Amino acid sequence: MRQNKSAIRIEKIITPMRIIFISYILIIFIGGVLLSFPLSRAEGEKALPFFDYIFTATSAVCVTGLVVVPTADYWSLFGRIVILALIQIGGLGMITITGFILVITGRKIGFKDRILIQNSLNQNHMGGMVKLTKIVISGTLLFEGAGALLLSLHFFFIERLGFLKSIYYGVFHAISAFCNAGFDVIGIDSLERYSGSIYINAVLMILIITGGIGFFVWQDIWIFIKNRRHRLHVTSRLALYTTAFLIISGALYFFIIEYHNLNTIGSFSTGHKALASLFQSVTLRTAGFSSINQHGLKESSKFISSILMIIGGSPGSIAGGIKTVTVAVIFFSIWSIIKGRDGIQIMNRSIPLKVLQKALAIAGIMCTLLISFSILLSVTEESIAFTHTFADILYECASALATVGLTTGITPFLTTTGKAIIVIAMFIGRIGPITAIYSLSWTKKNNAITLAETEVLIG
Repeated sequence: MRQNKSAIRIEKIITPMRIIFISYILIIFIGGVLLSFPLSRAEGEKALPFFDYIFTATSAVCVTGLVVVPTADYWSLFGRIVILALIQIGGLGMITITGFILVITGRKIGFKDRILIQNSLNQNHMGGMVKLTKIVISGTLLFEGAGALLLSLHFFFIERLGFLKSIYYGVFHAISAFCNAGFDVIGIDSLERYSGSIYINAVLMILIITGGIGFFVWQDIWIFIKNRRHRLHVTSRLALYTTAFLIISGALYFFIIEYHNLNTIGSFSTGHKALASLFQSVTLRTAGFSSINQHGLKESSKFISSILMIIGGSPGSIAGGIKTVTVAVIFFSIWSIIKGRDGIQIMNRSIPLKVLQKALAIAGIMCTLLISFSILLSVTEESIAFTHTFADILYECASALATVGLTTGITPFLTTTGKAIIVIAMFIGRIGPITAIYSLSWTKKNNAITLAETEVLIG
C-alpha cells in the first residue's frame, strides 16, 4: 500500500512537462561537457570558461544560433558534429526521437508515452500521436535530406569544395536551416557572401519555412494532398496565411526602409536588394542566418525585426516565439470587438474563450519577459566593449527568447551575467513559457469551484 502511495506521489511530482524540462537540461549539460573536451576545439584554440560551453550547448539544443566564438573557426570537426547532433535533438525533441525509436523497434507506446509526445509536440489532443511522430521524423529526414543534396551539389559543382567537404557543408546547413538553428560553418560573416545567390537563398528559405510552419500543418497538408475533399483546418490556414503575410510585409518593409542604407543593402542592385530583403524577413521566422550586416540596420529596422522575431513561427513547430496562430487569435478577438460581435469569429468558426485566454497568457508572458530581459541586459552590459544602443539589447533579447540566433554583434562581448540572462531566455523560448511555469509550479489545479461573476470597468 505504501509503495502504491509512493508511486502516485512520484507521478504527481514527475509530470510530463517536468520530464520535458529536465530532459532539455540534461541534454544541455551533456552537450556542454562534450564541447569542453580538448577534442572539440580546433588546433591552437584555447579553452573557454565552462559556462561558455554551456552557453553554446544551450544555443544548439534550443535551436537558437547565438555564439560566443565563431563556429567555423573555434570548433574542430568533432565539436561541430556535437553541435549538429544537439541541434537535431533539440529541434525534434528527445521525447519525439525516443517515441520514434519505440515505434521502429516494435515496442508498444503506452498511455504515459503518448502524453509525453503530446506535450513535446504541443498538440491539443492525444489521439494519433504515433502517426504524427512518424510524420514528424520521416518528414524531417525527407526535407533535410533533400536540402542537404541540393546544397551539396552547389558546393561541389559551383564552389569546387571537394566531395566530402561539400557533403559536410550541405548536411550541416540543411539541418541547421530546417531546425531553425542558424549555426553555420562558413565563416564569421555567416551567409553574407551568398546574399545574391538565388539558389542558396531559395533552398535555405524553403527549409526554414518548412521547419517553422508546424507539424500539425504538415499532417493537415498531407491529408489534403491524399484527399482533395479534405479542407485544411483553421489552425493550418491561420498558420499559412499569417506566415505569408509576415514574410511579405517584412520583406517590403526592409526593401523600402533599407533601400539606400549602404551598411546593409544600399550598394546592391534592385534584384539583389529584393532577395536580401526577402531572406531577412524569412530568417526572422526564428532561423538566425544572416545575409546582411545586422549591426548596420537602422534603429527602426532593429525594432521591427525584434517584433517579427518575438512573433516567431507556428504552433507545434521547431520555431520559437509567441507563434503566428496565437497572434492571429488575438488580432481576430480585437477585430470582433471592433465589429461589435459576440465571441471570436475566425473563418466562419467560433473560437472558445479558453483559447483566447491561453493566447493572451502566452503573448503577455513573452512580452513581459522580453521587456524584463532587455532592461536587465541594458544594466549588466552597459560598460562592455561593444558600442550598442538599447535597440541592440532589445534585438539580442528578442533573438534569444524567440530562439532566432540573429545578433547585431553583441553576443561575444557579453559579461557572464549577460550570458546567463541570454541562456535563460533561450531555454524558456525553446520549451515555451507555459511549460516552464508549469514545470516550476507546485500549485495544484482546482477547477471545481465556480465563483460569482462581476463586471469591472475596461478602457
